[in-house]
Amino acid sequence: MRSWLTRLRAEMARAPAPVDARPFILITPLGLRRRKRIVAALRNWNVRPGEIVTIPDWDRASTAIYTRKTDDASLRKALFFESLWRNVCKNLKAEQWILRQRDYRVVHGRKYELRAALGMARPGLHLFHLPDPDEIAEEARALAVFRHRPANDACAMSYPTDNFSLHGPSDSQRIAGKYL
Repeated sequence: MRSWLTRLRAEMARAPAPVDARPFILITPLGLRRRKRIVAALRNWNVRPGEIVTIPDWDRASTAIYTRKTDDASLRKALFFESLWRNVCKNLKAEQWILRQRDYRVVHGRKYELRAALGMARPGLHLFHLPDPDEIAEEARALAVFRHRPANDACAMSYPTDNFSLHGPSDSQRIAGKYL
């Protein structure tokens, strides 16, 4: 995983800033289960997502955007969350909803209100991810590089995350089973 993240970050550094660095909200696999509630909440604030981009493998995409460091602790946490996503969700599809600048500001200002209204799906696993304003460009670049990687790239190949845990061999399965 360390070498994959290092290569991904190097490719991000070489890639030009994405033309499409518009603000966005990521709807996770758990959020897609509550899509109607999310859309209704956003509509109550006159927020209408624009283009929707499918992310077929959220477990790995989330590692690409969340894991900023490649130290052992960061990698263990990333591996744990990848395993947890796999154990909790059969379908790992997520969506990137492009927002107008005005809509992003509304959602960003009411992010915690939206989380409270939707409830927590699983401890540690959110229904949506909204980048902070200073992280939009970097996360958009990470998603663009991740989406356009070749099928035979190492980041598309498997590295061992099944049953990975921070505290013992069965934690991710135990956690997933508890909340399914």
